[in-house]
Amino acid sequence: MFDNIYRGPVCQAERSRAMFIIEHLFHYYKKHPHKMSEVYQKIAAEESLERAVVDYISGMSDAFCVAIFEDIYIPKSLVPDANRSILAT
Repeated sequence: MFDNIYRGPVCQAERSRAMFIIEHLFHYYKKHPHKMSEVYQKIAAEESLERAVVDYISGMSDAFCVAIFEDIYIPKSLVPDANRSILAT
């Protein structure tokens, strides 16, 4: 049962997805440390940028992490109301 749940294909796919998101956020915040809150910018100055980025990401909930990733990397339409569902009409 353990193998089916924790080592099964669905769990492995989610693990790969999570690693992809976290790696991209790590590199993003290393390039843009000013996007982190002041607390983490202070950690970057006093300890290291890597430590601050790791701490910042590790403090995110799963949903917030995914939302931030989508906000950074998923293009938004420039057309007004383009994200509105067609079914809503």
